[in-house]
Amino acid sequence: MSDHIENVKREEDIFQKLINRKEIRAEDISGINWDRLAVYVDLKQKGKVVCKGYDDSTLIIKDRKIEGKSKAIILVINEAEKISPTKLLDVISRSKSLNLEVLVALVDKYGDITYYNISEARLIR
Repeated sequence: MSDHIENVKREEDIFQKLINRKEIRAEDISGINWDRLAVYVDLKQKGKVVCKGYDDSTLIIKDRKIEGKSKAIILVINEAEKISPTKLLDVISRSKSLNLEVLVALVDKYGDITYYNISEARLIR
């Protein structure tokens, strides 16, 4: 099993333990993306089905009604973090190819989360 897949499984296990208030060890939480954890917990509390995205800064919202179908890609950004236009365009192109909505979850220094819907605008001459 690749390191990435092992890290994903470990991180999702830690997320579930934190949500269920189970005991975890300090070494389990080293390297956790806390902003993504805050967004994950917030969405779970809102009744969404959430899973790991394709990299360390994304999450996927699944459709409750249709098993295996995704609804949206969420790009998690800290307010102090700089994001390159290339990264944003990559997320938009992935979502477009998968026919998914794109949301940006902006996490401030207090852990408050603001969600923005991103869409493509086409200008016609």
